[in-house]
Amino acid sequence: MSTYPYSIPSREDILGILRTNAEPQTIAAIAKSLSVKDAELDGLTRRLAAMERELSARSVAAVIVEPVQGKTLRSLAPGRLSELHAMCRAHGTLLIADEVQSGLGRTGSFLACAADGVEPELVVLSKGMSGGYVPVGAVLARADVWESTFSSMERAFVHSSTNHEGPLAMVATVAALESIAEERLVEHAARQGGLLVERLRRELAGCPAVREVRGRGLMIGIEVRVEEIPSVRGLPVFTRYAEPMDGQALVMDLFRRERVLSQVTGARRPVLKLLPPIVIGEPEVAWICSAVPQALARLSGGSVFGAMASGALSLARAALGP
Repeated sequence: MSTYPYSIPSREDILGILRTNAEPQTIAAIAKSLSVKDAELDGLTRRLAAMERELSARSVAAVIVEPVQGKTLRSLAPGRLSELHAMCRAHGTLLIADEVQSGLGRTGSFLACAADGVEPELVVLSKGMSGGYVPVGAVLARADVWESTFSSMERAFVHSSTNHEGPLAMVATVAALESIAEERLVEHAARQGGLLVERLRRELAGCPAVREVRGRGLMIGIEVRVEEIPSVRGLPVFTRYAEPMDGQALVMDLFRRERVLSQVTGARRPVLKLLPPIVIGEPEVAWICSAVPQALARLSGGSVFGAMASGALSLARAALGP
């Protein structure tokens, strides 16, 4: 890795800012707001300008960003992450990429930030590191950041962990990394993800309940138009309880009827989240592209009511006991 040419805050500096300074919250809010649609370019430009003003004080230790947001499945427009990184480097701020979900090939590149040619100072990884067999996480650090943190014998234990480098987790991680490389799973994820998004967009083009299909590689989101779904959310008494059910009804339907495991994020503007295994084959892609439109059609036909009835029945059974 190339040498970082600016002063690197120590861990104490970072902790001090987190404990006593409001700026990390400001930076986090601005960084989060950067993930917007390309159509909002003027607003994005203003946010980047606000970010640079915050960074110019040189009191911000780090900016944390998800290259692909886990909740919205949105990513920055091409070149924006590189622009953000350039700002950080200019003002002596570290860029930390949260790649817990997007890393290790899922988005069609080994790290999602690599698609923009960005090499952050720190990268956080987890989830796919062991293929799901063992809980494990890691932080990748540029050599100069590492050497600044562990710069002497006195600082050798500035950061440690009881379960640091557990043998079982390390063996599982090495096996997963070997499989990713030997089976060319990064390229496979890019190919299958592109096929999945293309087919889903085609199949759902006329579905009134779908606002947008988006994603990168095998990290895919389908934004649902809740106003097109028959529900009781408009009734004041039921709104609080009905809103989460709109998306959950879709997840329950996909699992029970189609045997597709999915997730939904958000309540008022739910996004169906599809993160299939990166070893997925074309038969499974075809299965998903058939299952999702059918489930959405049933949602538009009133499956929310069935999901609410099923949930109420389950609660009643639990209350009554065996």
